[in-house]
Amino acid sequence: MSEPERIRFCLECGEAMPYDDASCPACGASQPDSVAAPARELRPCRLCSEEYDAARLFCPRCGAERRAPPVLPLPAHVPPAGSEGRLPMLAAVLTLLGPLVLLAAVLAAYART
Repeated sequence: MSEPERIRFCLECGEAMPYDDASCPACGASQPDSVAAPARELRPCRLCSEEYDAARLFCPRCGAERRAPPVLPLPAHVPPAGSEGRLPMLAAVLTLLGPLVLLAAVLAAYART
């Protein structure tokens, strides 16, 4: 059984090309000898202290689950701009109108008798 052909993609045009070619056959752009893998952040396991990739959810050595970052509380409700004075004003008006309406109803009933 033959080995599968290794390929990579041109950094200029994105075309597939043989892995060992120094230049892209489609656009002719020269390619670097090797593309460095991005550096990975390593973190120690909380149980066995084995260092492993921080993107993994479980330790490859002992299987311990990496703790999720703490969930931040949602911010308190912030009223829309310009509505700061409306609610207290409405509460004051309703507080004053309630007894006045009740008094008017009592006086109207008294006047009918």
